[in-house]
Amino acid sequence: MDKQCDDLFSDTPIKFKARKANKIEEKIKFYIQELEIKFPIVLIKDDLYLIGSERLTIKQNSNNDSLMVRVGGGYVKFEEHVLK
Repeated sequence: MDKQCDDLFSDTPIKFKARKANKIEEKIKFYIQELEIKFPIVLIKDDLYLIGSERLTIKQNSNNDSLMVRVGGGYVKFEEHVLK
Protein backbone atom coordinates (compact mmCIF):
# COMPACT_ATOMS: atom_id res chain seq x y z
CA MET A 1 0.00 0.00 0.00
CA ASP A 2 2.81 2.42 0.87
CA LYS A 3 4.47 1.78 -2.48
CA GLN A 4 1.22 2.52 -4.32
CA CYS A 5 0.86 5.83 -2.47
CA ASP A 6 4.50 6.68 -3.21
CA ASP A 7 3.93 5.94 -6.90
CA LEU A 8 0.72 7.97 -7.06
CA PHE A 9 2.11 11.00 -5.27
CA SER A 10 5.68 10.97 -6.53
CA ASP A 11 5.03 13.78 -9.00
CA THR A 12 2.90 16.91 -9.11
CA PRO A 13 -0.55 16.18 -10.58
CA ILE A 14 -0.71 19.58 -12.30
CA LYS A 15 2.55 21.15 -13.47
CA PHE A 16 3.02 24.83 -12.63
CA LYS A 17 3.77 27.06 -15.62
CA ALA A 18 5.19 30.49 -14.87
CA ARG A 19 4.10 33.29 -17.19
CA LYS A 20 6.93 35.11 -18.94
CA ALA A 21 8.44 38.07 -17.06
CA ASN A 22 6.28 37.42 -13.97
CA LYS A 23 8.64 37.61 -10.99
CA ILE A 24 6.14 36.15 -8.53
CA GLU A 25 5.55 33.08 -10.68
CA GLU A 26 9.26 32.63 -11.33
CA LYS A 27 9.77 32.61 -7.56
CA ILE A 28 6.88 30.13 -7.10
CA LYS A 29 8.51 27.84 -9.67
CA PHE A 30 11.81 28.14 -7.79
CA TYR A 31 10.14 27.14 -4.50
CA ILE A 32 8.32 24.22 -6.15
CA GLN A 33 11.67 22.80 -7.23
CA GLU A 34 13.62 23.78 -4.10
CA LEU A 35 11.05 22.50 -1.59
CA GLU A 36 9.93 19.57 -3.81
CA ILE A 37 6.28 20.66 -3.61
CA LYS A 38 3.98 17.91 -4.89
CA PHE A 39 0.55 19.56 -4.56
CA PRO A 40 -0.83 21.73 -7.38
CA ILE A 41 -0.39 25.49 -7.52
CA VAL A 42 -2.60 27.10 -10.15
CA LEU A 43 -3.25 30.74 -11.07
CA ILE A 44 -6.90 31.70 -10.64
CA LYS A 45 -6.63 35.40 -11.54
CA ASP A 46 -4.42 38.41 -10.83
CA ASP A 47 -2.56 37.50 -7.60
CA LEU A 48 -5.02 34.79 -6.47
CA TYR A 49 -3.77 31.20 -6.63
CA LEU A 50 -5.12 27.77 -5.81
CA ILE A 51 -2.48 26.23 -3.56
CA GLY A 52 -3.47 22.65 -2.86
CA SER A 53 -7.11 23.14 -1.89
CA GLU A 54 -6.77 26.73 -0.62
CA ARG A 55 -7.45 29.96 -2.52
CA LEU A 56 -4.71 32.36 -1.44
CA THR A 57 -3.35 35.74 -2.47
CA ILE A 58 0.41 35.89 -3.10
CA LYS A 59 2.37 39.15 -3.04
CA GLN A 60 6.06 39.87 -3.39
CA ASN A 61 7.68 41.69 -0.47
CA SER A 62 9.42 44.72 -1.96
CA ASN A 63 12.00 44.88 0.85
CA ASN A 64 13.65 41.49 0.43
CA ASP A 65 12.10 39.92 -2.69
CA SER A 66 10.39 37.13 -0.72
CA LEU A 67 6.89 35.85 -1.44
CA MET A 68 4.14 36.48 1.07
CA VAL A 69 0.82 34.60 1.33
CA ARG A 70 -2.26 36.27 2.78
CA VAL A 71 -3.58 34.11 5.60
CA GLY A 72 -6.36 35.40 7.81
CA GLY A 73 -5.72 39.08 8.51
CA GLY A 74 -2.00 39.09 7.74
CA TYR A 75 0.78 37.69 5.62
CA VAL A 76 3.21 34.82 6.15
CA LYS A 77 6.19 33.73 4.08
CA PHE A 78 5.24 31.47 1.18
CA GLU A 79 7.76 28.78 2.08
CA GLU A 80 6.58 28.67 5.72
CA HIS A 81 2.95 28.31 4.70
CA VAL A 82 3.45 25.55 2.12
CA LEU A 83 5.63 23.53 4.47
CA LYS A 84 2.78 23.27 7.03
